[in-house]
Amino acid sequence: MEDNNTLQMDSYSENQSLRTALQTYPQLSGQVTTFYSSGGAERAKNLKNFIEEMMNDYKQYFPVQFDLHMMILKEDDLRKFCDVPYGLPWIDTDNKPWLICMPFEQAGVIVGGALALSQQNQVPQQVNDKLNDLGVSYETASRLYVDLIGFHEVGHAFCAALGLENLNPWFAEFMATYFCYGFIKEKYPLYATIWYEFTNIIFKDISCFQYKTLEELDNHYDEVGFKDPANYDWYQKQFSKMVDEIYKTEGIDFIHNVIKLFKDKNPSTIETRTLLQKNYPQFENWFNNY
Repeated sequence: MEDNNTLQMDSYSENQSLRTALQTYPQLSGQVTTFYSSGGAERAKNLKNFIEEMMNDYKQYFPVQFDLHMMILKEDDLRKFCDVPYGLPWIDTDNKPWLICMPFEQAGVIVGGALALSQQNQVPQQVNDKLNDLGVSYETASRLYVDLIGFHEVGHAFCAALGLENLNPWFAEFMATYFCYGFIKEKYPLYATIWYEFTNIIFKDISCFQYKTLEELDNHYDEVGFKDPANYDWYQKQFSKMVDEIYKTEGIDFIHNVIKLFKDKNPSTIETRTLLQKNYPQFENWFNNY
């Protein structure tokens, strides 16, 4: 998730205070400097290695440079700095160095909400069957899914570095997922299968969601993201389904073309729809649903 007020802080100085405070935590140096709560060295190392692998993979195609840090904090530690739903990964690209937040405990709003383990009996049978075929339990897959969102956050970083920082909120999320999905599809196909299968897990009746159109997400992005994680999760899963459809035929070329179409521009929602439909007709039917 990316947002101009990701940390819900009031000033630039408060964002810098967070970065200063992180210096008091244990850290791993390297390409992605990683700060973590006590006891989290192994988790920090594993996430750091994955994030750096994705960055290096894409830099073969998009040779951009950016300074990226990551924090992996326990809920009590994170609450000292910001008030966002715990367990929801996010990135701040409005302040430097750019900063990804990942949960220390694989718990919180996603594992405990959108993918609630307590509601496992409501998981569609097709998803359970696929997980059984893969030899992966629902609990393991749910916790992995949270970590995979870290790749989505790296996707936001690449978008910002490539001049795509002014995309409509919905399309910014779409493109971040495109980077994420493209990486795991090619490097970790098992993870890509789990990611896609989880698009079919929506525990709430979508009729209860306040917002369901792309325009509504653009106009109420912060509200949806921070106040109704289930609604936000539904949007993200619709994007993931379409990402899969586009990736099957376009692969990484889609990213190259999006850069040509949108780099350093600030298109309206209508302009974005028009450009995408003109270049990729399969978007037309999809837009009609949202």
